[in-house]
Amino acid sequence: MSKLFSMDSPLMRFLTKIADLMVLNILFCVTSIPLFTVGASWTALYSVTLKMVRDEEGPVFRSYFQSFRQNFRQATLLWLGVLAVLALLVLDVRALNGMAGETVLGVLRVGVEILAILGIMVLQYLFPSLARFEASLADTLKNACILAIANLPRTALMTAAAVGAAWITLINNTTIAVGLMAWPLIGFALMAFGNSGILRKIFDGCLPKA
Repeated sequence: MSKLFSMDSPLMRFLTKIADLMVLNILFCVTSIPLFTVGASWTALYSVTLKMVRDEEGPVFRSYFQSFRQNFRQATLLWLGVLAVLALLVLDVRALNGMAGETVLGVLRVGVEILAILGIMVLQYLFPSLARFEASLADTLKNACILAIANLPRTALMTAAAVGAAWITLINNTTIAVGLMAWPLIGFALMAFGNSGILRKIFDGCLPKA
């Protein structure tokens, strides 16, 4: 029994990881409240989870805010760009709803939906890439696009997980209530941690062999 609850036991390592994810999730939620800081929070979140999958994270609080400060400018500019693209998509949808002609409307709506899916696919790499590599904004965006296409099966898996989690949360009032508890508690960090297991292998393949 004493071995079961020792700090080096699998159970205690698992519980410690869960506790760290909960702390990380709270940090992400709190630092995202101003909304314009979401990019820096997203980057810091992945900076920690990419280390967590290797058991190299160190103190979560310190690691998180170190990345938050270091990447704040670039992450914020990227996030503002994401918001601009999102605003354009919303305007396109509203414009389409006011158009006549079912055939044309259907084709254009499918086009907007495809663009939205492609955007979500690129987002799976955008802020994690910023957390992992030092590069200019243009190179970070370019690399995210290349990685999304070059690793299409893994990209599809992460995208499906993100869209599926959002869909499940919004099914009905019960799932919404559960989501309102789960997402602020551990949901965002848990999703990032799962994705980081995939991203780690992809990013490692981008580095030169020693």
